[in-house]
Amino acid sequence: MPPRRTGTHRVVRLLVSSLLAALLVSAGSVRANPLRRPVGSRLLNPSALAAAQKRAVERLAALRLPVFCGGGRLPNVALTFDDGPSPYTSSLLRLLRHSGAGATFFLVGNRLADWPDAAASEARFGSVGDHTWSHPRLPGLRYDGAAWEIVAGRRAVEAASGHVVFLFRPPYGLATPRLDRLVGRLGMLDVRWTVDAGDSLPGATARSVVRSVEGTVAPGSIVLLHDIHPWTLVAVRRLLPWFNRHGLQLVSVPELLRLDPPTIREQHGDASGHHCGTRLTTRAR
Repeated sequence: MPPRRTGTHRVVRLLVSSLLAALLVSAGSVRANPLRRPVGSRLLNPSALAAAQKRAVERLAALRLPVFCGGGRLPNVALTFDDGPSPYTSSLLRLLRHSGAGATFFLVGNRLADWPDAAASEARFGSVGDHTWSHPRLPGLRYDGAAWEIVAGRRAVEAASGHVVFLFRPPYGLATPRLDRLVGRLGMLDVRWTVDAGDSLPGATARSVVRSVEGTVAPGSIVLLHDIHPWTLVAVRRLLPWFNRHGLQLVSVPELLRLDPPTIREQHGDASGHHCGTRLTTRAR
């Protein structure tokens, strides 16, 4: 639970402390996997690749706009998993690693203590991001409380993973202009999605998730999934060969943005839709 509000000075001190903590951490969560390099990176060593990914994220974060997709010019897709960690996270990591697939994980701060090694494993594998401390609907909170959720979530993920967090995703894709400005001041990029796999919808099954993804994914897509459901794990196991057959390379969000960044038009959107591809694509829920 957030601490009692003591005025704006409390929030300012908290934000400053968070920024100072970020500066003291030696490496970012946007890092390269030394065992799996993205397309076009064979001439880059892991450190140079991580630096290039970080620059790509920072360039887009400076625009203070959310990202919904890559540019769609290359056959790359970014799988993202929200709301973890969970009992299924380690199995998911093994599955993705075995397939050579990249991924990004948006973690909830108050769930990290139950799986203390998960964030570090995810950061070593791909990228991790802030999904707030307790997964509330941010617009329904007072500003101080919402700011606390964002900062506390980030600090928890950084402490658990050992890396500075540059990626953020608001729960349910909901924020406010004032919170958007806060995320920008914290140097984080708001990452939304192109394809909602629907794995958190009532009655979701592995089959429905597979159909949803196969029917809507395209080069440059960012796919929303959740690693808290057993059927999501089954669906991913079925989807990985499908991506391979269709020539789609699965990469982390920083890899996607380094290789194939979106246009400014593709960054304009909201909770109900975005301009990725040739037409307005709306959320599945």
